[in-house]
Amino acid sequence: MNRLIELKIKHLIDNETIRLSKEEKELTTLPNGSLIIKKRDDKFYFYNRVSNKDRGITRDSNSVYALARKSYLAASIKQHKTNIKYLNRCLSGITSHSTVPAHRDCHPLLKSATYSTSQLDWINSMSSHNQYKSENLIYKTSAGIYVRSKSERVIADKLSHHNLIFKYEAPLTIGDKTFFPDFTILKEDGTSVIWEHNGLMENEDYAFRAFQKIRKYKDAGFYQHVNLICTEEHHILDANAIDEIIFRYFNA
Repeated sequence: MNRLIELKIKHLIDNETIRLSKEEKELTTLPNGSLIIKKRDDKFYFYNRVSNKDRGITRDSNSVYALARKSYLAASIKQHKTNIKYLNRCLSGITSHSTVPAHRDCHPLLKSATYSTSQLDWINSMSSHNQYKSENLIYKTSAGIYVRSKSERVIADKLSHHNLIFKYEAPLTIGDKTFFPDFTILKEDGTSVIWEHNGLMENEDYAFRAFQKIRKYKDAGFYQHVNLICTEEHHILDANAIDEIIFRYFNA
C-alpha cells in the first residue's frame, strides 16, 4: 500500500511543480502594480497602485483583468509552494518509515494520494492478460508496465502523469468474443473508459479491423466521445493533444 501512496504523491508533486512553473512564468508577463477596488456611491472603481500611488483604470478592462490575474497568480503560486512542501514531507515520511506519517505532518492533498478499497479491488480484478505476441511488450512505461509501441508508452505515461488508474490490455468480453482494449481507465464515479490507439490506419486491412472493433465496442455500451477514446498517430505527434483528450474525458 505504501508503494502505491508513494507513487501517487510523486505524481502530485510533479503536477504541482509544473503548474508552479507555468504560473511563475506567466506572472513575469503581467504589469507592475496591484489592483485596488474602491466603492463610491454604490459604484466600484478600479485603480493600479504602484509605489503607494493609485492610477484609475476603471475604463481599461485589459489592465483590470491583468492585475486581477496577477493577484490570483500570486495566491496560487503561494499555495503550490505550500502543497509541494507538505507533499515532500509526506513522501519523506513514507519512504523512511513503514507506516504513513502522522496526520499533523501531512497536507489535505494526501487524501487524493491513496486508493480506496474499491479502486484497489478494480486494479487487482483482472484475471488474465493478452498473451498475443507477448514478446512484443518491450517498451517500459513510467508505471513500470510494458507496452507494445512507443505511442502506447506516450499514452500510458500521460495517464500516469494525470494520476489516472488504468489497466493495459485488460480483457473485455462482448458476446462470445474477448477483446483487449489498449487501455481501460477507471473514472472517479466507478465507470470505465476504454482507449484504443490505432497507429496504422493508413493500412486498409488494419483500418477495417479497427472500425469493426469499434462497432463491437458499441454493442458493449462504449461510444466515442462518451466512454471510448480512439486516437491515431497524429495525436501522438501533437505535444498537447493527449493532455487535451485526457482533460476532456476525465476533468471536464
